[in-house]
Amino acid sequence: MRPGRSLALLLLRLASARAHVPTYGAGADNCFVPPHVHTTSQVVYLKGSGGLEIHCSADDCPFGGEVIDVDAVFKYEYDQTTYDLFIGCGGCVWTLDAIVEPPRALSGYQPSVVEPITQSWYRSVFAEEERVYNTSLLAGCAEDHFTIRVIDYHNRTEAGHETLVWGAVVGKGETFTLLELISFPLYVLRNHGSAWNGLGWTWWLILSCIVPVFWLVRSLVRRWFGLKWCSVFDRQMTLEPRAWLCEFAILAFAAVMIEEVVHLIYAQSHVEWGYQFFVGFFGVAGIANGFPILIQFLIYRGLYHRDDKWVTASTRWWPLELASGISWLFLFGAGFYIGPAFVILDSLVRAYEHVTGWRATRLDVVIPQSNYYERMVGKAQEQVSLLRLAV
Repeated sequence: MRPGRSLALLLLRLASARAHVPTYGAGADNCFVPPHVHTTSQVVYLKGSGGLEIHCSADDCPFGGEVIDVDAVFKYEYDQTTYDLFIGCGGCVWTLDAIVEPPRALSGYQPSVVEPITQSWYRSVFAEEERVYNTSLLAGCAEDHFTIRVIDYHNRTEAGHETLVWGAVVGKGETFTLLELISFPLYVLRNHGSAWNGLGWTWWLILSCIVPVFWLVRSLVRRWFGLKWCSVFDRQMTLEPRAWLCEFAILAFAAVMIEEVVHLIYAQSHVEWGYQFFVGFFGVAGIANGFPILIQFLIYRGLYHRDDKWVTASTRWWPLELASGISWLFLFGAGFYIGPAFVILDSLVRAYEHVTGWRATRLDVVIPQSNYYERMVGKAQEQVSLLRLAV
């Protein structure tokens, strides 16, 4: 499982892309406690009033007077007179926690930025040098909490801005657990859907169309240009279970690539061009899904050349294919679980072939053995004779 995880972390560092551990779901009165220590980069996705809070009592405070990284990011440039932002002493459960800090004086938004990992966008209310908080200011705080909190007054009149979509950010260290890395498909789909972009239907549309559209395009390319790709409809592949697994694995990775590019373009339409788009296009959508597609295509192609002893056709490589399938689970959500699952299944069928020596019978071998053509011709001639007699 390490190749996919290592590649994901390497791409993050090379691209200098900020990645946050996200928090979603229902909190008490829209108030959340970040799952990690405050130095880990985390974002709580919110709508309307609410925020994040970190417990900090006089005898149990995780800060120790340090300067911590904080931020508040928003989906749109909402009218800043329609909400107040608080950072400092206090909690964010509105039914329990009083407001003890004055609201931050806000003066507009920073330029919007594409988030390439989840293909969304955001804009901060703070300049880069202002995204810090000196926790020594919490001395004497009787509320036992540090908070980043918003009070939404719901008095916006601009169409499309009625709901305040924003995120409370704390920490800067980009550290992900194995569970969080494997959860990337859920993060991406939630950001594409209700948590931020609001276009959750695109994934289901792409997923439902990818198979019939690909089969149609492949058929037309073969008919018009004579170009032959790997296909489960080739007679030597139709009864080959591994061919079907390879094909569906490739299509799953392709569907995710299309989904991510669609949302990346949508996010880019809200911001000025920057390097983040190319990180998302080539690094996340391209490499994270394109590399598994290439590997699986070579395996698929090898099925046509088993008798030629192609390296990719050897059953001895099943442990490597199994390891690669598991590793894709940790690579920025590559294949959204579906692609890696088909790769893993293909490796297990290959392992069965290696252990037992079994091999699927080719359809172009089965049909002649069953006198298929002779029987079909005989039936046709019989029907013609019956029609003549009837006339």
